[in-house]
Amino acid sequence: MMKTIGIVLSSEPSAGGGFQYESAMLSALLSLSEETGEFRCIILPDELSKISPHISRDTRLNFGGADVEALIPPNALPSRVYAPPAPRAKFDLFRVPVDATLNQHLCRIGVDLLFFLSPSFKGAQSGLPYVMPVWDLMHRHVFPVHYPEVFDNETPSFRDLLYVNACMSAKSIIAESAAGKEDILRHYGAFIEESKIAVVDFIPKQAIPKTSTFEFASESIAQVVGRPFFYYPAQFWKHKHHDTLIRALQALDRSQPNNISLVFSGSTGDYDRQQWHAELLKQTREAGLAERVLFLGFLPEYDVEFLYRHAIATLMPSAFGPSNLPPLEAIAYSCPVAVGDAYGMRQFLPHGVPVLPCTDPQPWAEFMRRTASDPAYRVSLMEAQRANVTERTYARFKQQIHARLLL
Repeated sequence: MMKTIGIVLSSEPSAGGGFQYESAMLSALLSLSEETGEFRCIILPDELSKISPHISRDTRLNFGGADVEALIPPNALPSRVYAPPAPRAKFDLFRVPVDATLNQHLCRIGVDLLFFLSPSFKGAQSGLPYVMPVWDLMHRHVFPVHYPEVFDNETPSFRDLLYVNACMSAKSIIAESAAGKEDILRHYGAFIEESKIAVVDFIPKQAIPKTSTFEFASESIAQVVGRPFFYYPAQFWKHKHHDTLIRALQALDRSQPNNISLVFSGSTGDYDRQQWHAELLKQTREAGLAERVLFLGFLPEYDVEFLYRHAIATLMPSAFGPSNLPPLEAIAYSCPVAVGDAYGMRQFLPHGVPVLPCTDPQPWAEFMRRTASDPAYRVSLMEAQRANVTERTYARFKQQIHARLLL
C-alpha cells in the first residue's frame, strides 16, 4: 500500500536561507513521489494563510498538484503550543507529550509519516513517525560577543528542549553537513543513535530545476551597478556581523580612498533585527559612509541574482555555521566569496574560500582591496571555489532524502 507523507512547511521567503532549504526539500520530495510512485504527498502548512501568498514560480514554492491540508485541525489547537520563550521563561528538559487532537487529525487524513522542513515541536506532539532537520546548534557554543537573538530569554533551554525531544522521538534527524552531524552527536549523543542522523547537504538554488521565467532586476537595483560594490545577503541579526564590513570599508578608505560600496540585503522582521539594523545605520552615519553603504531590505530572487552577478565579491562574516546558503549561491553565479571563521566553515567550504575572523575588519579590508584591484586574483578565486558546488547536485540531494524515507 502506498505511504502518505505529510510535508510540514512553516517558512516564508523573508526567512532567507531557511526558506530556501525548505523549498529545496519540498521540491525533492514532490519529485521523488512522482518518479518512484512509492508515496504520495500531503502538504501541511503550519499556517496556511502565511504560506499561500508565496505559492508561485518566482519563489520556487510549488505544490505540484499535491493535496493541501491544515496541519492544525480546524477550530483546534494542540494542548500546548511551544513558542520562543518570553523574558525570564525557563524551559526545563522534559518529554513533550503527544497531543491527541493533533494525532487524531493526522490519522484521519491518512498521514503515515511526517517530514518537517524546519525544526518543530509538532513532531514530538504528533505521535507519528517523523523526520526533522536540525540547522545548527550555535546556542551550545561559546562566543566572546553576546548575540541577543540566541542567548536572551532562555532561548538556549528552549532549543535544548526541542532538540532533545526530536533526538528521542524522531524516526530520523537531518543534519545539513558532516560538521553539523558531529555537533549533534557531541551535544545530544546521549539521546540519539548515530544511525538516525543523516546528512542532507545544502545546495544552491541554481541546482534546483527552475520553473519561473527570467525577470530583469528592479530599476532601483540596476542603479547599484553605477560603482563597484561588495555584496552581503543576510538577515539583520547581530551574529551576522555587518558591522565588521562597515569598519573594513572605513579602514580601506583610510589606506586607499576609493568609491567602492557595500550592499546589504535582508529582512528586519523582528525586534532583534530591527535593533541591530538601527545600530548599523548609526554606525554607517558616524563613519561618514551613508552614501556608500546601501541597505536594500528584503529582495526578490531576481534582484539577488543580479547583485551576485555584478558584485566584486560576496562577503559573509557570520559567526554562525557551518552551513550558509549565500556562499554556495554566489559561487554558482561565479562571484568569489570570503566567509567568517564560524564552526565547521573550513569543512563546509574546503576549496579556495578565504576564512577570515568575523569580528576583525583588517583582514576583510585587505581581501576587499585585493579583489577590487587584482583581476587575476579574483578570477583565480572563482576558479578554485567552483569545486565547492560541483558535487552539490539536485540528483544527489534527492538521493540523500530518499535514503531517509526508506529506513
